[in-house]
Amino acid sequence: MKENILKFRTYLQDAMTRCGQQIEALNNDFKKDEADMVKIRKNVYDIFLKVFNVAVKTAENKENESAKIKMFFEEKLHTIPENWRHSLEMAKAHEDARKVLEEEVKLKAVAEIEKIYDEIWKQRL
Repeated sequence: MKENILKFRTYLQDAMTRCGQQIEALNNDFKKDEADMVKIRKNVYDIFLKVFNVAVKTAENKENESAKIKMFFEEKLHTIPENWRHSLEMAKAHEDARKVLEEEVKLKAVAEIEKIYDEIWKQRL
């Protein structure tokens, strides 16, 4: 289980590092709008790294530790994006193209996080 915790943390940290590098490159090319979208993606990775760390800390040294981590994190993985989905629908209704793009960036990042989480967590704990 410790190996999977480390793998998932490393994935999130590496994703944040890549985003930081992309942000810097885009800013150097005076592509502020694109850099802003990458910042949003980076923030999503950061949010879920913090949530995962709380899940691990909360379940640490308790019976069924891996199940408790899984339950806590998966709940947040589904509840946090609900506000973003609602915001996306509202932005579409108001034809707010920038807000639509921002919410889509968040939801795509969550989908990627969930995919990688599932791949790592389905490995033997």
